[in-house]
Amino acid sequence: MNIYEKKKTKKSVETYKIYTSKVLKRVYPNIDIFSKSMDIINNLINGILRSLLRNILD
Repeated sequence: MNIYEKKKTKKSVETYKIYTSKVLKRVYPNIDIFSKSMDIINNLINGILRSLLRNILD
């Protein structure tokens, strides 16, 4: 890599997977969840929060 190339930086993405898994483990301690299901729940939470913020700001 020479001095003229830019380094690619990762975009920070807010995830709630840790919090969701902690809550699910407390409610259902013997049940595991697939990563695809966790992605769907994370997208749902992000959508809800985005719409709440949009309604608050309008």
